[in-house]
Amino acid sequence: MIFRHVAVPVLTVGPGVEREPLYGVELKNILLATEFGVGAERQAAYAFALAQEQRSRITLLHVAERDDDAEKIVRQLKGLVPSGVDLHCLPLFRIEKGNAVHEILRAANETHADLIVLGAKSRDPLAVKPPRTKAYQVVCAASCPVLTIKF
Repeated sequence: MIFRHVAVPVLTVGPGVEREPLYGVELKNILLATEFGVGAERQAAYAFALAQEQRSRITLLHVAERDDDAEKIVRQLKGLVPSGVDLHCLPLFRIEKGNAVHEILRAANETHADLIVLGAKSRDPLAVKPPRTKAYQVVCAASCPVLTIKF
C-alpha cells in the first residue's frame, strides 16, 4: 500500500465505499482511531484541522485489547485535542475492547463516519505480499474514505 511509503497523508477510497457525494465532499462525522504512541499528535492535528474546516463532529477512538484504565485512556484522548481548536461541537471520546479492525469499522458505522483517520506504520518496501495490517484491513473494509498518516 502506498500509504506506507510516502511522508504525506494518503486518502484512500476502498472497495467498500459505495456512496457518492451529491454536491462535493461533506465531512459531517470524522472518526480518529488511535493507538497513541508515535505519530498520534500528528494524526490528531490532521483530523482536527479537517473537523474545524468542515465543521464536523469528531470522535476519538481507542481500542484496548484488555481491560485498561478507562479514565487514563480518556485523559490520553483528551490530550490529543490540539490547544486553541475552535470546534462547533465538543469531541466525543470512545473506548472499545476487542479486535481493533472490527471495532474501528463498527464505530465508523455507528457514528456515520464520513472519514476515518488512522496511523500506518512504515513497512519493508521489499515485501512481496501486502501485509494484512490493521490499516490495510480497515481501508479494504471501510464504507467511507480512510486518511492514513504514516508514522
